[in-house]
Amino acid sequence: DIKAAEAAEAASTHLAAEQLTLAEARLKTADLDAQAKLRLAEGIQAETAAPGLAAVQVREAEADVTEKAGLAEAEATSARLRA
Repeated sequence: DIKAAEAAEAASTHLAAEQLTLAEARLKTADLDAQAKLRLAEGIQAETAAPGLAAVQVREAEADVTEKAGLAEAEATSARLRA
């Protein structure tokens, strides 16, 4: 029967389109989940690194102060020797 065959074909076409739509939705969901996990991991990494980064910045500031104090002392000594 031609009508039954056409109806079956239309039903299978509709089912295939529905399955494709669902697969695309799952793919998008998986992609969004992966992006969320990546951002979470980046946040955790930044949180973990923050104390170490702060310590390095403090050491750099201390080194800068020590260097400037040494230069000032050297200039003072040089000025005393010239006087």
